[in-house]
Amino acid sequence: MTRRLSVYPILALLNIFLIVSCSDDPSSASSEPPALPPGTSMEMDFSSLLSSQNTESATSQDMNFYVQAVYKAGTLEGLIDGTLAKPRKLLAAARDTMGRLNKDQRWEWGYLHALNDVQYQSRLVAEQIAAKTVNWSLYVTVDSLDIRDQLFFDGTTMNDGTEGTWTFNLLSDGEEEAAKLNWELPGESSSDFFLELNILSDGSDSDINYITYAGEGQVRTVEFYNAASETTSTIQWNTENRSGFIIDPDVNDGEKACWDSELQDDLNCSRE
Repeated sequence: MTRRLSVYPILALLNIFLIVSCSDDPSSASSEPPALPPGTSMEMDFSSLLSSQNTESATSQDMNFYVQAVYKAGTLEGLIDGTLAKPRKLLAAARDTMGRLNKDQRWEWGYLHALNDVQYQSRLVAEQIAAKTVNWSLYVTVDSLDIRDQLFFDGTTMNDGTEGTWTFNLLSDGEEEAAKLNWELPGESSSDFFLELNILSDGSDSDINYITYAGEGQVRTVEFYNAASETTSTIQWNTENRSGFIIDPDVNDGEKACWDSELQDDLNCSRE
């Protein structure tokens, strides 16, 4: 009788050990899929600079500082969207479907989404690689482009969606990296954010290959590096009163050039 009773504590300890081991194992599939990464992890938003009720009157000026900053930002926006817009839209489309466990015990979202009249069959796969870290991979099949289950982008994110990395591949050559992106988004303790984009190969003629975009309160700052001229430019603006400045070799002889809340040149470079 004593021998039988002594077995139960041992079995109980073994059960506890197995439960703890399984819960600590990042490869163990959760009963719920991880939260999809935020679309803002692939977005640099210049809308608060580019759109304004006063823009029309400002552009009537002879290329004042604000207009020149808008021109530069518009060029940047086109370059960034050429790299990030398609991956961002395909990631967002996953929200319209349900994740399911695949045979490898990884969560998978499968869906069809059209971009510019081209149908993308997407397969988004999530793997929990640590207690608070998820690895994401998105594969696409495009019949019209003869693309079959090709890795479009992958990366790692924190479970709470506040930081992570992305690597994007060229669809024309799945083995060639197009860009890398590091990002930090607002969390419970801060409203600040920071994105760092390194463009490796985008098929364009642009000499700009490094862009950072940051937000601190109402202030937005974008910096970009021109590899041909080996120069770094900065544009900063306030999202509420619209004042800001640009530092660029092509503007004001490279000196800091400011505009006020009316989008007019501020020759004294005063800050409101």
